[in-house]
Amino acid sequence: MLRLFISNYSCKHIIFGGCHDNGYLPNLDPWKHDNKISSRITLLESTTAQPGFTSLNFTTTRFDTVFRSEPLPEKPMMPPIPTASPPLVAVMPTKIVAQRPPSIPQQGIKSPTPPVEASWATVGKAGVTEKKISIAVSKTPRKCILLNAYDQRLDQPLAKPDRTSVESLHQRIQKQKVCNDFHLTSECKTAYCPYSHGPKLTPMETLALRHKARGRSCPNWSECRDFDCYYGHCCPNDDCYYQECYFRDLHNLDKVCCPPTHETTIN
Repeated sequence: MLRLFISNYSCKHIIFGGCHDNGYLPNLDPWKHDNKISSRITLLESTTAQPGFTSLNFTTTRFDTVFRSEPLPEKPMMPPIPTASPPLVAVMPTKIVAQRPPSIPQQGIKSPTPPVEASWATVGKAGVTEKKISIAVSKTPRKCILLNAYDQRLDQPLAKPDRTSVESLHQRIQKQKVCNDFHLTSECKTAYCPYSHGPKLTPMETLALRHKARGRSCPNWSECRDFDCYYGHCCPNDDCYYQECYFRDLHNLDKVCCPPTHETTIN
């Protein structure tokens, strides 16, 4: 603060209240022989000024009605709290049997390790329990939504299920339709749902059901941002001109996905 305001022409005078500690003397050394600067500095005494300040060519002042002129009293030391001596316990003498110290083979004895010079690295590790941080990639994949250059949603590619699972799912649906919400999102919020919730589908049957659900267009089409939406958002056929297609209004959709930096993701 002194260096900041000493060069400020708007500052007309400085009252320096550090005469109680010789550690502040270096702050005044640059201007002690400069009468033009030293005349703008007044040393404030509260307690008795240290000898280093009295030898400087600075004006001094006191405000005894504002600052105390005596140092603060020393904090009294608390007397030690006597501790109770442990009770004496009678111990029966035991027989001491002298044993020879185990012989130490001369070969293989290592000389004591010389002390390592302390450094900031060793000091920082002293007394600190080692913590290991795993940088392994999480096995749980992040959910993401693929978008094209026009922020229109695209469908992620699905693997092809085997024929046996497709037929098994088809036979089950003929008996009773399965609940897409329950089997594809693991949650059904429909009260008294008329569709089947069990038994649980196999992973390959679930994939077959996901293909079947994607054949229907999402009500929000390419504007959908639901990560768990299992409906289709673009026509699965590249050259489709079928008028009854669920995706007939999306046949001109650009299916080129933007780079990963333009994906909408969630952890």
